[in-house]
Amino acid sequence: MHDPEAQISRRMAIKGTAAAGVGLVGGGAFANGLLDNTAIPPEALMISNDEWFAQRAWSVSANKVLGATTAVTSLAKRIYRPKSAEEIAEIVKSLPAATPIACVCGGHESSNAAMVASGEAVILDLIGFKSIEFHQSGGTPDDESLVTVGSGVVFRELVEAVKLHGGALPVGTGPGVGVAGYVTNGGLSSYFSRRLGLLGQRVVKMTVVTPAGEIRVLTPKDELFTAMLGAGSSLAIVVDLTLRLADASVVKFAEQRVFGFETREQAVHYSHEAMRFMREHVIPNESVSLDFVGKSVVGEAPLDEAQLSIVEIRSLGGAAQKGARIPTGNCHHAFFVDLITLYDAKAKSTAERKAIVDGTDRIVDQARAIKGLGVDFSGTHSQPDDVGRTGVAAEIFGSAEMAATVRRLKKQVDPENRLRFHPFAKFIA
Repeated sequence: MHDPEAQISRRMAIKGTAAAGVGLVGGGAFANGLLDNTAIPPEALMISNDEWFAQRAWSVSANKVLGATTAVTSLAKRIYRPKSAEEIAEIVKSLPAATPIACVCGGHESSNAAMVASGEAVILDLIGFKSIEFHQSGGTPDDESLVTVGSGVVFRELVEAVKLHGGALPVGTGPGVGVAGYVTNGGLSSYFSRRLGLLGQRVVKMTVVTPAGEIRVLTPKDELFTAMLGAGSSLAIVVDLTLRLADASVVKFAEQRVFGFETREQAVHYSHEAMRFMREHVIPNESVSLDFVGKSVVGEAPLDEAQLSIVEIRSLGGAAQKGARIPTGNCHHAFFVDLITLYDAKAKSTAERKAIVDGTDRIVDQARAIKGLGVDFSGTHSQPDDVGRTGVAAEIFGSAEMAATVRRLKKQVDPENRLRFHPFAKFIA
């Protein structure tokens, strides 16, 4: 199934992903046979790895295209597309106990650790789990409103359904981002986390399949439940998540504005003024580093060479810090500056690709040298193959104690490290 000479550009990948979308299923019992029973594992997909990768990949980690070729595809020996928790369990139990398993959920996997996988691994493509079901916590109109989301749902689908239901959630801004992957990395929202906290803090229940093939329904009483909300797909396979809905009235307004600048100097000046406004009116403390965000991040990021890059300033504030302690460093921060460098590798030489990565690394190193400013890799854009650059477990999971708990649970539920294709698996295996 693997063709090592395949040439996959980012544009082709985005086009393929859009073409492969699956419609929304709202209300009622789970769709796609989620409650069906079967004792026979489904057959592996009959399309090539290259074709599947072109349909499902959103972008490719820079470290995978620093060589002389842009030939990036899935290395997995088999790819399955199960339709129920029972089918996932049967696949897992049918494999040798040490076989690596990679899970691909809704989409937008930035590092491609699961999509690329390895030659010994099998991939579980969970795109078919598209259920969105609204219900009340106690079955009466006065109880808490909940929504149960299948692991193949992306934010475009969830937001449309929640809007029609009159609810609100601290969701991500990317319409193609997979909800399950986002939540199991904590769930940092650009706009709504100051008011509603992290999306991971609103989870009340989840259905998972363990690396041993056991179907489990987890609640906050389960130690594994909390660990899943920051180290998720390295501990168990997510089938669905149940989230507490806020009422739509909680969100008074929200918008995203895009400004164009003729010169980088204009962008640096604007970002400096935006950060000054945040310090004076939003986050009144000295931890907001005006000069670093403006002069270093905006001023030195390789934006000319990586023209699809994003510099995004996010404020978190009280709601995330007051919420449940989940294993993500995001809980401890008042504001965030995201630097995401994206480019079409096919149009860049090896030297140009390396220059972009080196330029981004320099900014990270500068940030680490600034007192009171942390470098946090607990979000979803961390690269698992950035050797020596992704911090330590205590920073990623919020504390040394939380990191120790996640490590202990990893040894309990996945002693063979089958679920190793996750940005943080190397910190807990």
